[in-house]
Amino acid sequence: MRKFSKGFSLIEMLVVIAIFAILVYIFSAPSIRWYHEYKLYSEGQRLHYMVLEAKTYAISNTVYTSVCASSSSISIYNLGTNYASLCTGTIIESHTLPSYETQYLSYKESSNPISFDARGITSQNGNLCVYDSYINQYYMICVSYAGIRDTSGTGACPTNC
Repeated sequence: MRKFSKGFSLIEMLVVIAIFAILVYIFSAPSIRWYHEYKLYSEGQRLHYMVLEAKTYAISNTVYTSVCASSSSISIYNLGTNYASLCTGTIIESHTLPSYETQYLSYKESSNPISFDARGITSQNGNLCVYDSYINQYYMICVSYAGIRDTSGTGACPTNC
């Protein structure tokens, strides 16, 4: 009588696992880059939202506001009717990057924090930038008297728009 094998041999199983590992390696590298690009764009949109929120708050409440950033957080401040010190006052809204994202994402601001007067006009031109060190790209919000502009590119955050 002849016996027929109905299962996989050890070598066949190792070949299948090796092929699967190669396919995972091939398809995971682009997806990691796409994830970082998505997070960078997402945080860039959050910067844009925060700047618009500061402008809207200044108009709605007839006060000066400012948007200030540290390496891992961004905050909107209510400065009241005097904007002598831009990054002090009552915090209206704040966002902090989760700790697992701070290893590659960071916020940067120009030497001048962004501020708006009660008419919604910028009283202090500036820019805010989020930088992803994993993919070496940035997303920057530029604020001037003329308006709010988004820009992005490769490399570190530029010092000005």
